[in-house]
Amino acid sequence: MTCPTCRRPIPDDKLACPGCTEDRSRAALTAYQMAPLRKVAAGEGDLTLRLIDAGKHIQMFGADRTFCNLNIPPKSERKRLAYVPEDLAKVCSLCRHHLNRAMEAACPNSAP
Repeated sequence: MTCPTCRRPIPDDKLACPGCTEDRSRAALTAYQMAPLRKVAAGEGDLTLRLIDAGKHIQMFGADRTFCNLNIPPKSERKRLAYVPEDLAKVCSLCRHHLNRAMEAACPNSAP
């Protein structure tokens, strides 16, 4: 069977195109970040910092993934983090980059 969207073959053991499914899932997770990020920008909420392999990463809302696309181990340490430049300077640069891009999309005039 061939995917009607991307025209790639769909493996026999799959019900849908894995590539298109991953793309839609990523887009939906990105869209889900918008409302919580607006609250964080307004000072009504905090980000979740996760300590993974001696690095500090920012967890995405509603997912067990970080903004730099790492899976979060079940027993990783969790802390709250305000959206301020001094605190963000201490986290993974890739998380910070993707968070800032998402924050600009959620509320264009609020990035630190």
